[in-house]
Amino acid sequence: MNWQYITEILPALLDGSKMTLSLFLLTLILAIPLGLLVSVGL
Repeated sequence: MNWQYITEILPALLDGSKMTLSLFLLTLILAIPLGLLVSVGL
């Protein structure tokens, strides 16, 4: 594996990881309040 291949593929990997992190944070933001409601029995 050479550095040229890494520099070509890295932007696509970073874009994918940005999408994954944003989806994870959105899930976390929505799940915490819902989990709190379920835990108190509402």
